[in-house]
Amino acid sequence: MESYIRRLGLETVIANVSGKIWAFVDEEYETTILIIDNVQQLTLKLFNWDLDIELVVTLVYAKCDRTERIELWDSLSYLASDITTPWLFGGDFNVIVDEEEKYGELPVSIAEVEDFRHCIQICNLTDLGYKGSIYTWWNGRGGDDCVFKRLDRCLGFFEWQELYPGLEVSHLIKNGSDHSHMLLAFKKEVQQYKKSFKFLNFWTKHESFMDVVKENWNTEVEGISFWRFNLKMKNMRKMLSTWSRSTYRGFFQKVTNMEEVIRAQEAMFEENPSFVNKEKLNKVNTEYTPVLAIEEEYWKQKAGMSWFQDGTRTPNSFMLKSMLEIDQEIAEEAVRFYLDQFHETAIPTEFDILQHVDPSINAKQDQMLVAMPIIQEVKDVVFGLNPTSAGGPDGYTVMKLDMTKAYDKLSWGFLTSVLRKIGFGENFIVHIWELVANNWYSVLINGQPHGFFHSTRGVKQGDPLLPTLFIIVAEVLSRALNSLHQNQGFCGFGMPKWSPRINHLCYADDTIIFASACEISLKMIMEVLADYEKASGQLINKAKSAVYLHDRVDEIEFQRVERITSIGRQAFPIIYIGCPIYYSRAKMAFYSALITRIRGKLQGWKGKLLSFGVRAVLFKHVRQTMPMHLLSAIYTPSFVENGLGFRSLNDMSLALFAKLWWNFRTKPSLWNAFMGNKYLKKNNSILVPWKQGSLV
Repeated sequence: MESYIRRLGLETVIANVSGKIWAFVDEEYETTILIIDNVQQLTLKLFNWDLDIELVVTLVYAKCDRTERIELWDSLSYLASDITTPWLFGGDFNVIVDEEEKYGELPVSIAEVEDFRHCIQICNLTDLGYKGSIYTWWNGRGGDDCVFKRLDRCLGFFEWQELYPGLEVSHLIKNGSDHSHMLLAFKKEVQQYKKSFKFLNFWTKHESFMDVVKENWNTEVEGISFWRFNLKMKNMRKMLSTWSRSTYRGFFQKVTNMEEVIRAQEAMFEENPSFVNKEKLNKVNTEYTPVLAIEEEYWKQKAGMSWFQDGTRTPNSFMLKSMLEIDQEIAEEAVRFYLDQFHETAIPTEFDILQHVDPSINAKQDQMLVAMPIIQEVKDVVFGLNPTSAGGPDGYTVMKLDMTKAYDKLSWGFLTSVLRKIGFGENFIVHIWELVANNWYSVLINGQPHGFFHSTRGVKQGDPLLPTLFIIVAEVLSRALNSLHQNQGFCGFGMPKWSPRINHLCYADDTIIFASACEISLKMIMEVLADYEKASGQLINKAKSAVYLHDRVDEIEFQRVERITSIGRQAFPIIYIGCPIYYSRAKMAFYSALITRIRGKLQGWKGKLLSFGVRAVLFKHVRQTMPMHLLSAIYTPSFVENGLGFRSLNDMSLALFAKLWWNFRTKPSLWNAFMGNKYLKKNNSILVPWKQGSLV
């Protein structure tokens, strides 16, 4: 005992009469011994003056014999009648309370189980649950003699869970003992948060799922159609949440338990590869397969969601999950921040940039847009939704723009003016206005909503209509930039002969502009950008934007471009839509961000308590999705494969390039025209020889 006192650094130690139960108590607690002369238990009253907390703790080491345990049950029942403070007791009870808490051996003794259950009921106790394996004891044998049981547990008054809602019991590994160590951790005043509803795809594979949906949906609800639909959806969320808790309660713990059983059976089969052991291993694997399939479906869905990217929660969200105590001032500041972000202080009135937009919608097309959709069209749209959601050398300049909160700062007045200029009718514009202008927000902090305010600008990210509206607005900037070619004073980027004139590329809010380093041309571009900012409400973040010139350009030229644009220079490669763009030989550093990001995901998942099957699913998901856009755009050098540990990237790249070649041959496009004029020069693509060292 003295050696443990020195190792733990706790001066107070109390043992029961048998000397088999020891309690080491921190000096911060004032200790009163309530029961010490019982060979199966030790009960202490602890009081902490600093926290003003009083509690009773009973430590148990029960006898193996049922008759001797009755003495323990009687003493606990008697003790419970006198305890009014929060009571916790735990230890080795040498009996289970349910058949599921045992693996192997003969059926349990009903009388022993009923004795323990009766004691728990009389004492008004609650099982505090656990993390880890369900089994806390193993007899150390294999084959038919192998037995697992949950003999150790922690129980307590209901007040324990109210006082410590963050209380957690963990079953640790069986190290140096045939029993698992139990670790009970808690933190006072941990806030409870209401989780938002998330539909899980694997629900649909349960045999009772459709019955639950039909029963709820067929319930009569009074009111207009939209009200009834909304109420039914609300009730459906409640019903499915309740059904899921009852149907899949302890599901992930069940997976962990089954994996432990499989490991034990595998060890037995390796030790004795008999036919009987093989049959037992096959049986548990057969039972494990459908359970694993559900778990894999869950992790597939979660891996595809934005709230589980990069192996951890995204740092860009204002969700302070790691903080256990949030001051009201933080919540108020968060509300003020987002209220300012979504509030338009100065309404744009100068729309001169719209002169570059020509009408492109006729009356017949407009009537089709405002016509009442038929049922089949509505069905097609609903069923079409995603089921799982939630670029020269010397003398030329490349400018990559970064828009500040592009979606959140878009002016509604500018949006409607653009729609009107394109040719949309007023009825359609009213519909769009009603959609974008009816936005109310609350800020979630630790899962709890704060504030409730109305936005006066911006469009909701995640709205199915958002990409179309944003592209329509971005088309104004695109047409204004294209109109510069009509000005004789504008000198564009060097292009192949007969190639279409290109001075920019846009993908949503990612814009890259190509121009000569001519001062007049650069000023024209900056004037267009300034006009777009004034009209749309959007702002270019010049601190995050960059200009790129060839590294052989004189320093004076660099400085002149920076002075005119007020945008700092950067060195190649350019990362555009995730792809590195460069003019020199490929280097490992160009792809380091991609490699680091994938490794970061995998490393983040390694740190989580995930089964091998789940890690395999996540690994496949990352491998198949992350480099896909890169492989379909540029050739990926072999060292990237080695850096990632993926051996199939080259095959994927060849397949995607074959698709790209087919599109080049069959589908006319701006890219098709540029590539044809640059590399084919009006010759047939089959006849043009491939040049050594070229990637095209």
